[in-house]
Amino acid sequence: NKRDSPVGCVGTTYREPIGILGFGKGPLSLPSQLGFLQKGFSHCFLPFKFANNPNMSSPLVVGEQAISSKENFQFTPMLKSFMYPNFYYIVLEAITVGNGGATTQVPLALREFDSLGNGGMLIDSGTTYTHLPEPFYSNLLTTFQSSINYTRAKEVEAQTGFDLCYRLPCPNNNINTLVTDDFPLIMFHFLNNVSLILPNGNNFYAMGAPRNSTVVKCFLFQSMEDSKEGPAGIFGSFQQQNVEVVYDLERERIGFQNTDCASAAASQGLHKK
Repeated sequence: NKRDSPVGCVGTTYREPIGILGFGKGPLSLPSQLGFLQKGFSHCFLPFKFANNPNMSSPLVVGEQAISSKENFQFTPMLKSFMYPNFYYIVLEAITVGNGGATTQVPLALREFDSLGNGGMLIDSGTTYTHLPEPFYSNLLTTFQSSINYTRAKEVEAQTGFDLCYRLPCPNNNINTLVTDDFPLIMFHFLNNVSLILPNGNNFYAMGAPRNSTVVKCFLFQSMEDSKEGPAGIFGSFQQQNVEVVYDLERERIGFQNTDCASAAASQGLHKK
């Protein structure tokens, strides 16, 4: 039993969740207080379609078990920012759009810190969507538009704040008949020759139920706020779905492997029948 563990107090919330479990590197984070921060942890986020399913939980593993037997994972170094030492940073070097498409190097601000410790790419489970700096983000949107032939749903863009929304055929208003594989794939290239293909469903998502045999899907990346302080980009949790992410704190590295997180949850007894 762990005593004398300080926790914060939630004020007002308008919907679930009603609390946040802090896993940063600072002394007040849960892993620091429970004594397993020196080893590491891993998580495997279920796809968003399971968000309201009370019988499914995303696997979270802590301690030695989280980082052992990971020979098949790709690991990229974990960077340290002296300005924000409690956060987890990685180096995103380039992004490829489409199968066999062109690979674009990201701006320098995403790959290194400035003299004040600002910049870099933060990996964060508390930020929902991946954020990229301008003008790199807008150039990425242009690349997507040139390879997608669906009709833009600009009224949905105005309503949601997302920058690219498309109207897709959905026969009989049955979402299960929808084919999404023709959206361009996205591959992230991290330092140490690590390449991660973002799973289908992590980039575009339906903005509601089908109507009139169509459904609108929006691109779930966003532009980073124009600020000279803090990270230049964020690898958000929505794009980490169906990816097992390993925080090997002992060796200061972060590993990735595409995984069926629902199957992983079932194998760990996190799927109630």
